[in-house]
Amino acid sequence: RLRRRIAADEAIVGWTRSAAGPAVADYPIWAYVVRATGPVRWIRLQRGTPVTPGGMTIREVLWREATATASWPLRATETGPVDRMAELMWRERFEPLEPWLEGARRLVVCSPDFFTGGPLGMLRDDRGRYLSERFVISYAPSVLLSLHERETRGARNAVGSRPALLVGDPLYSRSAREAWTPLTGAGPEIAAVARRLPAVTRLTGAEASAEGLRALAASSA
Repeated sequence: RLRRRIAADEAIVGWTRSAAGPAVADYPIWAYVVRATGPVRWIRLQRGTPVTPGGMTIREVLWREATATASWPLRATETGPVDRMAELMWRERFEPLEPWLEGARRLVVCSPDFFTGGPLGMLRDDRGRYLSERFVISYAPSVLLSLHERETRGARNAVGSRPALLVGDPLYSRSAREAWTPLTGAGPEIAAVARRLPAVTRLTGAEASAEGLRALAASSA
């Protein structure tokens, strides 16, 4: 049933460990890949990096470092250590799946909890490419829920039939320019979303502000 709903350029992927327990019980790990044709592929993964003296696996170390980097009050430009761990994680958890992902452009991850809430797209392959550069990645709580969403998609009201409010790509004041710079890609992203929705109100630039929202609220728009 699931394969009938998968596009040719799409893959359902997930990871499952053999038992619940501490991090050192992660292994052995079984990963799976579901494509539109062919059988479900199951891949047994072995630990490729040693557990740290503190008892943490590469998964835990990577997400801890990524979280610490992201929590700095200023932008962290030295990401070398995180990038190296992201490549180790790719080799251990993702590279064995690569033979079954040929031609895939979209990934649906059905075990996001196994990655401790971290984004799969931050992993880097042996050519230095982030997975987010190679795939459009989305997440589902389970394969069954992903299947249910696909089977009922046509029965629900299309998202494009409802009005939408898009707010972003604000114009920062001169006094704040040193601390805040425009987010690269925010403007084109809002424009791309707006093109797919027939009833859109956009607040960008100087209108993307608290005042702009209050004006909309006051007018009941």
